[in-house]
Amino acid sequence: MSKPFKIFLLVALLALTGFLAWKFLLNASGPTTALQTQPEVEETPSSDSPDNSPEDNPTPQPFTEAVRTATSAAELTQTAQTTEEWSTVGVQWDNAMQLMMKVPEDHEQYAIAQDRIPTYQANRDYAFTNAGLLEP
Repeated sequence: MSKPFKIFLLVALLALTGFLAWKFLLNASGPTTALQTQPEVEETPSSDSPDNSPEDNPTPQPFTEAVRTATSAAELTQTAQTTEEWSTVGVQWDNAMQLMMKVPEDHEQYAIAQDRIPTYQANRDYAFTNAGLLEP
């Protein structure tokens, strides 16, 4: 196989992975109903409410954040050309992999997280190879 064709296949695979992760994330969160929407928030903060309280900025779950990061990496892969761009892609895949490693064993998506780790690692290595940071 020629190198351009291999790259095309990898990009297609990454795009499909990102799309499936996105769809999975939508299905995992369940249907959105009017009861699930956030109440309207006053645009000007009141002086007695602290900024950045834990209720306002909940810590994202590792699995959810990993899927978001992987989706972003897959999208960037489609247009990456320069060393810097490929390096950014590699860092995002590495971040997604590290987040999947943080998913606790009792989490309902643990098995999926464990399944994604080697894929994300391979994608990271591919990006870093394209950036010239790893030997092919």
